[in-house]
Amino acid sequence: MSFEINLHFPDGDYTVKMPAVPRKGETIEWEATDERASIWTVTAVEYTAYPDQEGSINLTLDPPEQP
Repeated sequence: MSFEINLHFPDGDYTVKMPAVPRKGETIEWEATDERASIWTVTAVEYTAYPDQEGSINLTLDPPEQP
């Protein structure tokens, strides 16, 4: 089973399929358009349900804090 998830980055949005829904505070690896992978932190998870329709899962992501 996989979940269709809307990822909301500071510079744009993407829709992807993931095997599980990350929780707030977890990190995911994302390959940027310049093909460099980076680690992003999930700062919000929103589940939206609609009567008689499929709902949506939205993640807000921020880059990790720099030391």
